[in-house]
Amino acid sequence: MAAKTRCRVAYRGTGLRQDPCVLDTLISVTCFMQGDEARPWWHYTAERKARLARGRSDGA
Repeated sequence: MAAKTRCRVAYRGTGLRQDPCVLDTLISVTCFMQGDEARPWWHYTAERKARLARGRSDGA
Protein backbone atom coordinates (compact mmCIF):
# COMPACT_ATOMS: atom_id res chain seq x y z
CA MET A 1 0.00 0.00 0.00
CA ALA A 2 1.41 3.38 -0.97
CA ALA A 3 2.16 5.91 1.73
CA LYS A 4 -0.48 8.30 0.41
CA THR A 5 -3.08 5.54 0.56
CA ARG A 6 -2.06 4.60 4.11
CA CYS A 7 -2.47 8.21 5.16
CA ARG A 8 -5.92 8.47 3.58
CA VAL A 9 -7.01 5.24 5.26
CA ALA A 10 -5.85 6.58 8.63
CA TYR A 11 -7.82 9.80 8.07
CA ARG A 12 -10.98 7.93 7.04
CA GLY A 13 -10.71 5.36 9.82
CA THR A 14 -11.29 7.92 12.54
CA GLY A 15 -12.90 10.73 10.59
CA LEU A 16 -10.26 12.99 12.10
CA ARG A 17 -6.96 14.30 10.85
CA GLN A 18 -4.15 12.31 12.45
CA ASP A 19 -0.94 13.61 13.96
CA PRO A 20 1.71 13.33 11.23
CA CYS A 21 3.92 11.25 13.55
CA VAL A 22 1.15 8.64 13.75
CA LEU A 23 1.11 8.45 9.96
CA ASP A 24 4.90 8.04 9.88
CA THR A 25 4.54 5.23 12.42
CA LEU A 26 1.93 3.48 10.26
CA ILE A 27 4.24 3.75 7.25
CA SER A 28 7.16 2.31 9.24
CA VAL A 29 5.09 -0.62 10.52
CA THR A 30 3.69 -1.37 7.06
CA CYS A 31 7.13 -1.30 5.46
CA PHE A 32 8.52 -3.56 8.20
CA MET A 33 5.68 -6.04 7.75
CA GLN A 34 6.42 -6.08 4.03
CA GLY A 35 9.98 -7.19 4.78
CA ASP A 36 11.90 -3.91 4.97
CA GLU A 37 14.53 -3.33 7.63
CA ALA A 38 13.16 -2.03 10.94
CA ARG A 39 13.57 1.75 11.05
CA PRO A 40 12.30 4.42 13.45
CA TRP A 41 9.15 6.29 12.45
CA TRP A 42 11.01 9.53 11.78
CA HIS A 43 12.89 7.81 8.95
CA TYR A 44 9.62 8.03 6.96
CA THR A 45 8.81 11.71 7.59
CA ALA A 46 10.36 12.96 4.35
CA GLU A 47 8.57 10.22 2.36
CA ARG A 48 5.20 11.16 3.86
CA LYS A 49 5.70 14.86 3.22
CA ALA A 50 6.79 14.30 -0.38
CA ARG A 51 3.96 11.90 -1.20
CA LEU A 52 1.28 14.06 0.39
CA ALA A 53 2.61 17.14 -1.43
CA ARG A 54 2.45 15.28 -4.74
CA GLY A 55 -1.08 14.14 -3.89
CA ARG A 56 -2.21 17.72 -3.33
CA SER A 57 -0.66 18.90 -6.57
CA ASP A 58 -2.29 16.15 -8.69
CA GLY A 59 -5.76 16.73 -7.25
CA ALA A 60 -5.71 13.62 -5.05
